[in-house]
Amino acid sequence: MTAGLLDDLTLDGLTVHTRRWEPATATTDADPVLLVHGLGANTVSWTTVGQAIADRRGTAVTAIDLAGFGYTRSTGTEATVERNARLVIAALERFGPSVVMGNSMGGAITVKVAGRRADLVRSMVLVNPAVRPAWVRSPQTRNGLFMFPMLVPPLGERLVAGRAAQLGPETLVDQTLQLVLEQPDALPATVRDGLVKVATDRMEFPEAARAYADAAGSLFWYMTRNLDRDLRAALPQVPGLMVFGERDRLVDVSSARALASRHPDLDVAYLDGLGHAPHLEAPTRYVDTVDTWLSGR
Repeated sequence: MTAGLLDDLTLDGLTVHTRRWEPATATTDADPVLLVHGLGANTVSWTTVGQAIADRRGTAVTAIDLAGFGYTRSTGTEATVERNARLVIAALERFGPSVVMGNSMGGAITVKVAGRRADLVRSMVLVNPAVRPAWVRSPQTRNGLFMFPMLVPPLGERLVAGRAAQLGPETLVDQTLQLVLEQPDALPATVRDGLVKVATDRMEFPEAARAYADAAGSLFWYMTRNLDRDLRAALPQVPGLMVFGERDRLVDVSSARALASRHPDLDVAYLDGLGHAPHLEAPTRYVDTVDTWLSGR
């Protein structure tokens, strides 16, 4: 595991924080890979797999901090799904057509981008994507109740800011990891420390709470209203794989199975014993899964 090379790029009018890994041996015909994190996450969440993907695929791999997350400031702009879809499109226009891998909210954004600009997405890997609950009383609905205040941005902003101030960055990160990982102890300490550092730095960003609320609220509306439409538009042109940790507490596996049944062209790999971020807790298993699928395309 390596941290990657850090850089700031100007994309779509924003200074975007990126993390890049180069392969030990480059393959001339390999497509670059773009990694898109989930709600509340940042490029650190891809450090468990970035170098391994680069070496396995023989290509450059880049992770970006979305607008309003990590070190990409959202002052004077939005942090919505729509805004960040435009940012991802700008990144793809810079790097060239790529394999796009997105986790959670990043998976939903990947679908939106592929539905709009299939010419820029060689293939898409949706890692426990944020999708609508399969049924009203599913565990996903109960566990996602915290998202409902985000539908009223000022209320959501106060809730997020208050929780961050009350818990502090270390406890906030640890509680999040307990929620999204089935095996939090499997996470390397260096990754946990990196996430804590970003969370600590972001305590100084006055727009951070509003960015989270904007993103969460827009994600709810997108995944319940338009995600299926965009996935349907993308799949005839863009090959897709959904990698899904079956022990996910945020997006119930029933929701993933329902999505797969609605979109039979979407390939699926269910990973038993893993939670909402399988690339964090089982990086080798994740890389093996996506590399096998990509090699078979």
